[in-house]
Amino acid sequence: MSISSIYEEFEVKSKESCYARCRAFLEEYFSVSGEKIDLSYYSPVAAIRKIKEIKSQDHLNLFFDLLVKYNYNMLQEIKDAVFKLGYLQNPSHNSEAFKELLASPYIQDISFDGRSKFIITSEMYGKFAFELADYYFKKNRRMMGYMYENKLPTYCHNHAFFMSEVFRDFHAITSLCKSYFGNTYYHSYTLDSSSNLVVDLCYRSVIDADSYMRLFEPTEISKVLNSSVKTEFLIAQEKTGEVDKAELLTIALYKQYLQMIGYRGDIKSGPSIKKVA
Repeated sequence: MSISSIYEEFEVKSKESCYARCRAFLEEYFSVSGEKIDLSYYSPVAAIRKIKEIKSQDHLNLFFDLLVKYNYNMLQEIKDAVFKLGYLQNPSHNSEAFKELLASPYIQDISFDGRSKFIITSEMYGKFAFELADYYFKKNRRMMGYMYENKLPTYCHNHAFFMSEVFRDFHAITSLCKSYFGNTYYHSYTLDSSSNLVVDLCYRSVIDADSYMRLFEPTEISKVLNSSVKTEFLIAQEKTGEVDKAELLTIALYKQYLQMIGYRGDIKSGPSIKKVA
């Protein structure tokens, strides 16, 4: 066993399974609906997102009925809404975006305070509150500079690692989260325990911790005080010989390995594991 094989099992193979189910869904949707849309430039998951934006109202029920058939994680409807709203320009003047999101049968209301805070209401899943990160950190030069200089929709581990250098008393967390078709993926984010808030820069949002846990359904693997992140990374790197993966992901994969072999001690005293090419 190696941390590469663990990553392969829990993310790479899981993603392949997700994509296979996505392709099966898309094939059936186009076959039954008769719609013809060129999605050749999109990944299977991105293709489903695109269909949500441009699908005919006549096929709305078909679209969601098929998603249920393929065991789609309907919480993803709300996650995608948080993502879209997090990057939306001038929310107060973009009623079309709200209308598009409210077309989902799993979103009944979206309230916006006119400045930075949203509440998404779902009859099935409850309320989810979050604030735009741009507004929340508007007085923090380092955060604002980082957000505007980097690609935020990806590289979650890098974002949380950066934040570990800015907010030393917060925690960096890496979890296995559920995605579109029951697949899992490693995801890092930042927890401010004193305010009970999660900062997820991939979503450009600061989210109420309860909302975040219900929405992402994370299985926590690693929780590190930000001031200790570099120390734990150097330990995990030495124990695994891993040099290719992001700092927080390396820590999490080593801790997951320790959990899998039944080790319950501290990370510094944990056994070494050979890196397998």
